[in-house]
Amino acid sequence: MKKISSLIAFLSAALVLQAQNAPVLKYREALQIALDKNYAVVIARNNEEAATYARNVGNAGMLPTVNLSGSGAWASNNIRQVTSAGNSVQQNNVATSNYNAAAQLNWVLFDGLRMFATYDRLTQLKEQSQILTRQEMERIIVNATTAYLEIIRQKRNITATQEAIRIAGERITIAENRLNGGTGNRSDLLQSRIDQNAWKSTWFDQQAALASAKASLNQILLRDPTTDFDVEDSIAPFAIGNLNDMMQETDKGNFSTQLAERDIAISKYTYRETNALRMPRITFNGSMNYSNSRNAAGFFLINQNLGPGVGVSAAYTVFDSWRLNTQLRTLKIARQNAEVNYEQVKSENRMALTMAYNRYLAAVQKQELEQSNVQLAEENGNLALDRYRQGITGILEVNLAQQSLLDSRIRLLDADYAVQQQALELYRIMGRLVQQQ
Repeated sequence: MKKISSLIAFLSAALVLQAQNAPVLKYREALQIALDKNYAVVIARNNEEAATYARNVGNAGMLPTVNLSGSGAWASNNIRQVTSAGNSVQQNNVATSNYNAAAQLNWVLFDGLRMFATYDRLTQLKEQSQILTRQEMERIIVNATTAYLEIIRQKRNITATQEAIRIAGERITIAENRLNGGTGNRSDLLQSRIDQNAWKSTWFDQQAALASAKASLNQILLRDPTTDFDVEDSIAPFAIGNLNDMMQETDKGNFSTQLAERDIAISKYTYRETNALRMPRITFNGSMNYSNSRNAAGFFLINQNLGPGVGVSAAYTVFDSWRLNTQLRTLKIARQNAEVNYEQVKSENRMALTMAYNRYLAAVQKQELEQSNVQLAEENGNLALDRYRQGITGILEVNLAQQSLLDSRIRLLDADYAVQQQALELYRIMGRLVQQQ
């Protein structure tokens, strides 16, 4: 028995020393590491950067295209030429060369405003990628915060269990004194030691749970799972307002709602792009051409041309077998579905907010009740221990009082954790988490 007690004391001292030497990982620091290193966030940011590059007037078709081309050819031919005037030329192995170069400009002047619809659609795609990035950041923040809170809870559980072990040690001392004084019995001493060993066993389990919680946070932060660290004793509570204000904030700030809005806008501009194909397409064409042809013999020894050219072309599809009408009807249905999906997502988020808010209120009420209950349990535990010390009551009453005290402290820790978790969920639904960073 003394060996076990010594082992617990030694491990407790070692863990305290280790915690003092381990660097403290602050909550904000943990979030920043997670957001900087997480693979999913890095990929989302890369996709956002790509969407930003894609959104430009050139990609929308508003700018002209300029093409340069050139060619050269050489040949050796046998020629025989006879003109209408009766002159003739006949020669073998005549060297000829041809050179051509051109610069062509094509600029769409009118396409039924399709280019403007394309630019607006690219803008919506860019905003969509930004929302997806923030949504991924939000997911990482939730995971990291939950893991951080779990470490805090496990540390507090260990503290509560250590207090129970200490009180059990007092019971053992009292039982030994009473037994030595002839007023006690060995059964009380054995029961006290059994109870203390049970809490020591719980203490070992809690140490393992704490190590697992730290490993989970290390995994989220992409660190070695064995990296040791300590955490802050608590994190700042999440401020929760009234339900109506949070409902309005959810309608605007929730990321799934924002994505549903972007889907509506994208479908609208896609429809405009396709509908613009009904209109004629007018293009301005400009060019600068150069050609040079040389012959060692023949009617033309040198033939060279250099000069600009301009023109306007127009195209209009008269009949396309109703393919365009089919596309437009399909796109119209897609837009209607996007609008219905938006209302559904908005309704689901409102319901989720209401349920989370009710759970939060219940958790707060339970927290207040458990705080009061801990005070009662502490008073009852002290009273039972004093009565046992005076020989007024038996070990059973002390055991029940101590177990009640430990249970009430654990319930309070669980209530504190539940309050933070429900507040975190409310912040997630409202879209506040990323705004806090």
